[in-house]
Amino acid sequence: MFACSYCLHGFGTDAPVATAKKALLAMRRWCALLGIRDPALQCKLFETLILPILSYGCKVWGVYTKCAAAAEALHQDFLRRLLGVRKSTANHMVLAELNRFPLQVHFWQQIVRHHHRTIALDNARFVKLAMVMALLWLRQQSKTVGSII
Repeated sequence: MFACSYCLHGFGTDAPVATAKKALLAMRRWCALLGIRDPALQCKLFETLILPILSYGCKVWGVYTKCAAAAEALHQDFLRRLLGVRKSTANHMVLAELNRFPLQVHFWQQIVRHHHRTIALDNARFVKLAMVMALLWLRQQSKTVGSII
């Protein structure tokens, strides 16, 4: 889903979603065995067990669009099964019924938090130096591209 060890530059984009799917099936199985039917509790279990798999590395490497769409499809499928509604039910209605947001919101929250934590670090820390160097490199690249066009 993200440009991380799972899918650097788009290779292996299905790996985190496939892993999350297996974990979700196991979670559903345990919920059935233990008699857990409360939607709020199952959503909390999703956030605790499945979401870390789907968002692995996003705060450092960013969101990879194809994987984010597959992750959101998995999320929507989970919510629809939880509510017992058809696949044709509108996404925003399913999310609103359970008072949830799309996974993209979670991914971007993690990215912004990580960015702010990195900015707040001391200037001698390697993480901050790497970020500053990356930003300088990006500025240089954008000037190069701008001068060619």
